[in-house]
Amino acid sequence: MTDRPHLALLRMPSWLGPTVTEEIRLDLAPECYLVSTQGARVRIVERDSGQLVYAGMGPVEIVAADTAR
Repeated sequence: MTDRPHLALLRMPSWLGPTVTEEIRLDLAPECYLVSTQGARVRIVERDSGQLVYAGMGPVEIVAADTAR
């Protein structure tokens, strides 16, 4: 499997506890995603296509990959 380039990271809560986050690599820039919340639930979709990227518990954050570390 090749490591494809990514422009952003989605950080979300981990089942390991409140101080641990998990990350998903995203292909587009952070501004290309829409985040909506309903209570503690979060949905993230690609702005142009409407494709669902994440549906789950928050809080979440989308950060640029080059500033992630």
